[in-house]
Amino acid sequence: MSIHEECGIFGVWLPDRAEAAELCYYGLFALQHRGQESCGIVINDDGVFASHKDVGLLGEVFTPEALGRLPKGNMGVGHVRYGTTGGSGRRNCQPIEVNHQKGKMALAHNGNLSNAAGLRNSLELSGAIFHTTSDTETIAYIVTGERLTAPSIEEALSCAMSRLEGAYSLVLMSPQKLICARDPRGFRPLCYGKMEDGTYVAASESCALTAVGAFIRIPVPVVPFTLQFLFTMLAGLFLGGKLGAVSVGLYAVLGLAGLPVFAEGGGFWYILKPSFGYIIGFILGSYVTGKMTEKSQGLTFGRILAANFTGLAIVYGVGMIYYYVICNFVINTPIGVWPLFLYCFLLAVPGDICLCFVAAVLAKRIKPVIGRM
Repeated sequence: MSIHEECGIFGVWLPDRAEAAELCYYGLFALQHRGQESCGIVINDDGVFASHKDVGLLGEVFTPEALGRLPKGNMGVGHVRYGTTGGSGRRNCQPIEVNHQKGKMALAHNGNLSNAAGLRNSLELSGAIFHTTSDTETIAYIVTGERLTAPSIEEALSCAMSRLEGAYSLVLMSPQKLICARDPRGFRPLCYGKMEDGTYVAASESCALTAVGAFIRIPVPVVPFTLQFLFTMLAGLFLGGKLGAVSVGLYAVLGLAGLPVFAEGGGFWYILKPSFGYIIGFILGSYVTGKMTEKSQGLTFGRILAANFTGLAIVYGVGMIYYYVICNFVINTPIGVWPLFLYCFLLAVPGDICLCFVAAVLAKRIKPVIGRM
C-alpha cells in the first residue's frame, strides 16, 4: 500500500513580522506523508516574496542553510508534492509564484481539475504561455485573469472557482492577504487553526496545526430556535387539517407579499431562500397533524404525539429536499448530503422534538374544551 496521499498544503498568517519560514517548515514536516516528490516555501515580507523549492524530501531541500536564507515575514505558504497531474521535476514544484498587473501571488494547490484540459486549451488559444504541466498553473492563470476586473483578490478567487470543476483545496497568498479555499463539495481536506498570539494557520491535515501549536477551529453555525413549528402544529391540532393548512398558508402568502413575517423579512424573492422549503413543510405538516387528530373521541396523548412526530417528519423531509435543490441547482452554493443532514436536521431537530411534547400536552388539555364549545 502506497503512502502517497496527493500533496499537502500549508499557509500561515502572523500578526507581526516573524520566522514564518520555520512555521511553514514544521507544518510541512507533519504533512510529508502526503507527498515526497518535491517541496517548496514562499515567504511574504511586507509584500516582497522570497522562495525556495526543489525536488526531494523536506529535510533534503530545506537544509539549515537554505532555511536560514529565507527572510522573516508575516505570511508564508508551503507545499509538499505527490504528482497527480503533470510530470515530475523542478518546474512543477509548488507554490507557484505569479507577477501580474495587480501585484504578486503565490499559490499552493492539492487535487485535480476534471475540466483542466479544456481550461488550459482555452487559455493557450488566448495567448497564455505555460511553464509547467500541473493544474496549479491553470488555476493561477484563471485567478489572475479574474483579478483584472474583480475589486479584490478574494472576489477574483470566488469567480475563478465558479469555473473550476473537480476536487481541490488551495492556499493563496497576495501581498496583503492569505486565503484558503476548497472545492464547493469539500472533497479535498482543509482545516485551519489559531495560535495564542493571533497567528492563523491553514493546512491539509490537523496534524500540521498541532505541529506548530495552533488550536483547531471547527466552525459550527448557530442554529436559531424559533416557535414557528409549535404554532403551525397547534394550528392543525386546534383548527383541523384543512383550516390549519389554510391558516399557515395565509402566513406564507403574507410573507411572500412583503410583510416581514419570516425569520429574515419577507418578499417574493424568499422562495429562493433554501429555508423556504420548511415553510412549505409547515403547511403540509399542519394539514396531516390536524387530519390525524380531528376526532376528539378516544384522542390519547400518544396519538397526539404520533401526529406531531408525523408532521415533524414531513416538515424536515420537505425542507431538506428543498434546501438541497435550491443550493445545488439554483443559487450555485453546493451542499453535500452529510452537511445537509448535520446542519439542517441533526442540530435543529432536538428543539422541535421538545416542541412536539409541548404541543401534545397543550392539545390534550385544550382540544376537549374546544370540542364542547
